Formats: sequence, structure tokens, C-alpha cells
Amino acid sequence: MADQIAILGWGSLLWDKRRDFDKWHGAWQFDGPILKIEFSRISSSRLGALTLVLDSVNGSDNQVAYCQSMRGNLSEAVEDLRIREGTSLANVGYIHRDGSARSRDAGSISMIEAWAATRAFDAVIWTDLQSNFTQKTGKPFSVRMTNCGPLGWVSDRDGYRYQPHHPKTGKPWPDMPAGLLRLWRDVSGYGHPPQACLVNHYAPEARMGLHVDRDEKDFDAPVVSVSLGDTCVFRYGGPARKDPTRSFKLQSGDVLVLGGPARLIHHGVDRILPGTSRLLSAPGRINLTLRRVGPADDEMM
Repeated sequence: MADQIAILGWGSLLWDKRRDFDKWHGAWQFDGPILKIEFSRISSSRLGALTLVLDSVNGSDNQVAYCQSMRGNLSEAVEDLRIREGTSLANVGYIHRDGSARSRDAGSISMIEAWAATRAFDAVIWTDLQSNFTQKTGKPFSVRMTNCGPLGWVSDRDGYRYQPHHPKTGKPWPDMPAGLLRLWRDVSGYGHPPQACLVNHYAPEARMGLHVDRDEKDFDAPVVSVSLGDTCVFRYGGPARKDPTRSFKLQSGDVLVLGGPARLIHHGVDRILPGTSRLLSAPGRINLTLRRVGPADDEMM
């Protein structure tokens, strides 16, 4: 009996058409599993451009696309994708209903397996290239993160989660500044205080792919964002990945509230505009995002 096989896709796999590959799959659909992906691989075939890869450490949640392979055999479907990507078999991940699987990221396997079960697919395949930003540049990935408040967002090789202490020191996160708590009260329209403040530093070359903030348990509270330092080009769309997008500039001191119908829209940062602010000692941007993690009756304080 032939297998029902899904191919997961993002980035150039969707827009860079290749007839020899495309003739072996159906139309792309945009309600695939939610996975951690990021522009954290320097491509050797695209003049050093940053490309999207699965990245549980630096990535953000994105609902990826999928299509159905016309192959009924897993090995043939894997070979199609391998040839399309010009890579080795080791760089094509897969899961199969018999329990076999291959991926560099164990967290992604569990997410893909859960999604496949809801769609009655026997197997799922995807491009499984590894992040190489630090290896190629000798520098950390260009978006650095810390936290303040009762809870902090942690993303490492053990997964991603909110927790009350630093993953390396074991110490509680620093208290949230009083000024940020006042800002939340003034602009959020929500009757309970924020439980986490994520602090992201964007280097001048940084970008952040379109994503949705959906790791919290209750979406009634907004996400409040504060921009400091260099101006960025902020892009936003709708709840669905395929919705049209627009962009505008966020300058130092701007406050953005994603709430109500906009709470679960896709958004990201196209680029930083170095030299547009003198607030920081070096080019770059700091973004503070205030969030509620649990529902109103769960203070976690």
C-alpha cells in the first residue's frame, strides 16, 4: 500500500520553481506544523545570503507550508527533495508511521509527528540543513536575548519555554523596571501586570522572519513592544502566513501594541537602519516586549 507523504516547505522551496521537482507534488498549503525556523544559515550557493532553516535555539514559531508528494514510497520522495536541494541524504529529515525518523532537532520531530497524525499522513519529509551562522562568522547569531520580570523566555537544545530562572546561573530574572510597568498600565488596556519582558538586541545586519507570538497560554492580553536605538523596518501581515503584508518604520521610543484581532498576526523585522539613532553606544536596536504568559487568575508572581 502506497504511503501518503507530506513535504514541508519554507523559503525558496516555495517560490523558486523547479519543474523536475514540482511535477512530483501537489499545490502548497499554508497550514502546516508550527516549527522554530530562522535566517541563521549562510548559504554557499546564494552568495552568502542568510537562508531559513530549522533552528530550535535562535528560531521563532512559524507555521510552515506543506504539499503532498505524488510518490508512494518514502525513499523516492526523499530522493526528489535531495536532488531539488542539491544536498546529501543526511540533510533531508523525515518521520514515518513505523517510528523511524531522522532530524538534527528532536523537538521538531515531536511537533511534526503530532501534526502528521491530525492529517493522516504516513510520512513527512523536509530540508534538514543546520544553522551555521556562528561557525561561519565566529560570532553569535545577530539577535541576542535576555529577560526581566517573574518569567523569562528560554530557547535551547532542550526546547523552548517560559521559566522563572536563568538557564545557566539558576538565578531569578531581574525585576521589571517600574517605568515599564507604568507603560503597560497606560497602553495595554489589560487589568493585570505583565509577567515577562523579553529583551532582544538586534545587530545592524539582523532580521527576524515573519512569526506569530503564540507561546503564551492566554491571548486576551496584548504584547506591548518598545523600540530603542536604530530604526527598523517592521513588517506585518494577518493571522495566516499567506496574508498580504505591509511594512513601516519603528523609531527609537516607539511603542507598538499587538492586541485584540491583531494579537495573532504574523510580524517580523525586515532590516535595521544603522546610524538612525544615537541612543546606544554602537549601531543596533533593542526591542522590549511585555507579555502575559498565563491567564488573569495565574499571577506567577
